[in-house]
Amino acid sequence: SELEIYDNIVVYWRPREGLAAGTQHRFTYDMEWGHEPQRPRAVAPVLNTAIGGNWDRSRTLVSVDFADHPALSGAPDSYTKIVRTNRGDVTEGVLERNPRTGGLRLTFALDPGEHPSMELRAQLLLDEQTVTEVWLYRWSP
Repeated sequence: SELEIYDNIVVYWRPREGLAAGTQHRFTYDMEWGHEPQRPRAVAPVLNTAIGGNWDRSRTLVSVDFADHPALSGAPDSYTKIVRTNRGDVTEGVLERNPRTGGLRLTFALDPGEHPSMELRAQLLLDEQTVTEVWLYRWSP
């Protein structure tokens, strides 16, 4: 093909013995991938984001899960929650330990008012030091 990105070639090799012309040859292969290699990170990464309504659909709730990380080993109330938006309103949020992941979950409500979209930003600090990735999200209804 004209560009390498369109090639479907996954492996190259030369057989020890040449292939006889005019005969059929069948080849199979398996491709396997593993998880992304673990990299040490200075701050806890974001694992998941969930957005939906509360029980009576009167508010939109956002939950951000941060991975289990040495920087998040303290009690949830020891961290400063930073939750901001460029328009509309967001609550301060609630921070709790996620028993499934071991990390922390930040949940907050948003109210866009009459705005068609909002830029959301959240992160956690400990003693004024960043301990999580900055979570950014463009929300629109």
